[in-house]
Amino acid sequence: MGASVNPRDPGLVLTRRGNGYVLNGRKSFSTAARVSDYINANATLDDKIASFAVPTNRQGYVANDDWDNIGQRLSDSGSVEFRDFPVYEEDFVGAPAAPDAAPPVLSTFNTPFIQLVFVNFYLGTAEGALKAAVDYVRNTTRPWITSGVERAADDPYILERVGEFTAALKASAALADSAAAAVQAGFARGRDVTARERGEAAAEAYAAKVHATHVSLDITSRVFELTGARSTADKYRFDRFWRNVRTHTLHDPVFYKAKEVGEFVLNDKIPEVSLYS
Repeated sequence: MGASVNPRDPGLVLTRRGNGYVLNGRKSFSTAARVSDYINANATLDDKIASFAVPTNRQGYVANDDWDNIGQRLSDSGSVEFRDFPVYEEDFVGAPAAPDAAPPVLSTFNTPFIQLVFVNFYLGTAEGALKAAVDYVRNTTRPWITSGVERAADDPYILERVGEFTAALKASAALADSAAAAVQAGFARGRDVTARERGEAAAEAYAAKVHATHVSLDITSRVFELTGARSTADKYRFDRFWRNVRTHTLHDPVFYKAKEVGEFVLNDKIPEVSLYS
């Protein structure tokens, strides 16, 4: 299942035609644009917003091979176009709603859940970078000439870096787990969950997002301090870890997540519901 729902790039218009509809427009970014069997999208229909999931093998779907960003190269997030693409009533995932209509609270948990997926993706990438660096140190890195040790793995400065990186990862993973428990507890209340409870859980998720962003960017860029100059050779591809988190952490600005957490702590204001928060 791909996705083409970027709210900052509306672009899609649904028009009634015969017993169905046709979809037209372009989205600049669409995850899994070329490889998905179905794609989730939304579009304006009259004065409302319609959401639907449609198969990508219908005539009129064009996935452009134009994703050339420095990271996340396998996410296939290039642009898509819909040219008189047919849409039917059975494709809709809900009734079209006014743009300013308040959705049911339970359905808005989608955003904190997605943000927690991002959190764990960032931490998993950082863990992968550290593991690859530790393996390289054990097997390839040479001790520095004034270190006084025979193995790079015994270098006190490398040991200190590994310890610091490990501690940061463990702390961020614990925060992520705590946030996931808070979001799951709120979601488990079902239709009885309140906007306040959703907001409190979301603030926990966004705090984890802020921390994981900083930790992952720091570790993936600094593992070279462990591995040394030779490890920058292209064949080792240590840069891929940083490139992936650098690209993905720009999905939505982390400083706005920090602001939302600050608003909650300082002013008791829960995050405003949106596809990003």
